[in-house]
Amino acid sequence: MANVLNITTKQYLECVNTPDYDPTVWIINPDLSAVSGVDQMYWYINTDLTVTPMTTDQINAAYLTTTIAAKQSAVTDCLNNTIFQNGFTYSGHLFDCNIQAQQNVTAMVTACSGLTTYPSGFAWRTKTNSFMSLPTLTSLVAFGMTMMNYVEECYAASWYIKDAIGTMTDVATINAYDITSGWPNPVIS
Repeated sequence: MANVLNITTKQYLECVNTPDYDPTVWIINPDLSAVSGVDQMYWYINTDLTVTPMTTDQINAAYLTTTIAAKQSAVTDCLNNTIFQNGFTYSGHLFDCNIQAQQNVTAMVTACSGLTTYPSGFAWRTKTNSFMSLPTLTSLVAFGMTMMNYVEECYAASWYIKDAIGTMTDVATINAYDITSGWPNPVIS
């Protein structure tokens, strides 16, 4: 049994089964005497794997990095919302895919699924106020699933970008990261 300290997250665990912890990721039985009484968020793991309190410059750099990362994550959320507001193109027509549009298509698929006869001449209104015919329940479901898949792909891109930013440890790297790439193509069949 040993105590371990995660090199990246600074998670500290006591009395663990040592073979379960990769020494390239965890410090086995770290000497924490230099950080006794110091809040864990201010621990600094040196390249030689010793643990010391952060210097004022390290604290300031960590704060700045955290602040910039939070800002980039917030900008990513705004970009995701903008993408939703811009809509997506399906079968040559531009459609909304914001929360209201998602709720509308879900409700319509649910309502039409319970009908014995699908409404004749059913069409969905486009973002440009024209209409696209959805002559069968299958076509309505396909449209709804396409919208929901696109929305999910947007969220997945947003999460990927925010996760990537979350692993970055310096301001220059965060600022250089292109949060405008990796989003799904809004033009679908």
